[in-house]
Amino acid sequence: MSELAKRVLTALVLIPLAVGAILTLPWPALGALLGLFVLAAGWEWGALAGWGSAGRVVFLVFLTVCVPAALVTPPVVIGVLLALSLFGWLVALSLVVAVQRGRALPGELPGFVWVLLGWVALVPALCA
Repeated sequence: MSELAKRVLTALVLIPLAVGAILTLPWPALGALLGLFVLAAGWEWGALAGWGSAGRVVFLVFLTVCVPAALVTPPVVIGVLLALSLFGWLVALSLVVAVQRGRALPGELPGFVWVLLGWVALVPALCA
């Protein structure tokens, strides 16, 4: 089975499940489910950064601690954080497009850059 076929099959399975969860689960349960998905994304982010299990666990704890802090942050600050997140996603999109066009990415990124990029990508999703 080709990679494209696997992705299409995955989408065909997950889309009805996601729509069903959104339409039927109570808000707290839906929030918990989406939080688990974002934490799973954080675990994969750690793998992408090249961290071992300990580093990935520390990153997940960091993400989990950031959420309550973000929930008591004034809305203006949250707006700025969401704008930073949008900027981070646009940078990521530009890097993907650059790779697709055959350009090489810069060398290996330092650890704090991976943490910052992961935070910008995942904390707003957890807060949503």
